[in-house]
This record gives sequence, structure tokens and C-alpha cells, in this order.
Amino acid sequence: MQEKIRTAAIFHSGKIFEGKHHAECFSKIKDAGLPRLPKHECRQGFITDFGRFVDRIEGLRIATEANQIVFKFPPLYELLSEDLVKRSEEEILKLQQEYNSQRKKNS
Repeated sequence: MQEKIRTAAIFHSGKIFEGKHHAECFSKIKDAGLPRLPKHECRQGFITDFGRFVDRIEGLRIATEANQIVFKFPPLYELLSEDLVKRSEEEILKLQQEYNSQRKKNS
């Protein structure tokens, strides 16, 4: 059975908080009465359907192999929860156009 990404997750203060996206994880951390830590002090990643916590880089590999990425947002070297969101063809086309426009501006 091929491993897939199940949820976004943040490892914070010895606990794992899961959500549809990382903002939801941060909301659950706040609801638990914990402070929001700087990025370098908490680990953002994903939970797989095997129950493993993986970082954003390994998450990208798993999601790519499982063909779960709907549209890849920058940065291209790590997985974002937004990469997995189902979108219409029209929305994907618009995102691609915006991304290409930004790339041209930054070149």
C-alpha cells in the first residue's frame, strides 16, 4: 500500500496538532493555551495515512509519489497544505497565470 498525506500537522511542546491546513493547526495550539512559537522552534509537517509525522520535504516526496499534488505553490522544494487542495480547472489555470506573471516580474 502506498503511503499518502492525511493531514497537515505541527509538532509543538511534545504534542502533535493536526488540521486541514497549518493555520488550523496553529488555531488548535492557541485553543490549547500554548504560545505560538517561531518557525524554528516548532516543526511543521504532515501526518501520513501510516500515522507518521513527516517534515515538509519528505511530505513533498510522499505526496508527489502518491499523485496528491493538485497545484504546486512555491517554494518548490517542500510541501504546503495548499498544494493538496482540490480546485477547479479554472482556478488552477488562474493560479498558473499568476505564478508565471510573478516569475516574469522577479526575473
